Amino acid sequence: MDWISEMDKYFECEEVNEDHRVRFVVTKLKGHTSLWWDSVQTERKRLNKMPIKTWSRMVAKLKGRFLPKDYQIALHRQVQNLRQKLMTVREYTEELYRVNLRDGYTKDTVERTARYVNGLRLEILDEISILSLKNTEEAYQSAMKAEEKITKRQNARRGRGAGRGKG
Repeated sequence: MDWISEMDKYFECEEVNEDHRVRFVVTKLKGHTSLWWDSVQTERKRLNKMPIKTWSRMVAKLKGRFLPKDYQIALHRQVQNLRQKLMTVREYTEELYRVNLRDGYTKDTVERTARYVNGLRLEILDEISILSLKNTEEAYQSAMKAEEKITKRQNARRGRGAGRGKG
């Protein structure tokens, strides 16, 4: 899915016409994927069908072949279970956006904001829980400030503890 997304970005940026997209992508396929695609087109020819020439049709074939059957369910579960754990707020937020984008969940809703906040580490969640956050961006900005505050506090404690041992 990431590769397909990168191809879409490239096509948009370079303004590649629909009729050139499949031909271009075929040159980028490697190994098993390239062999598989050749077999798809050969089989279509054998059945007297037209070769696949549109990017959207090629994407559908690629997804049908290479994505697990339960891909959508797995994505929904990944969105539901995403937690910050050892990631920074920035890394966690990027992962949230990446997973949501794959899932087609791009609208910033109250539910998405709540899911984001609930996935934060408890110490950060405690810092921002009293705030009335309207969207994910506000939650992100508040979480960044809270993370910075917590880091400063932890560094100050380490600095005091290190000075006591000498003497």
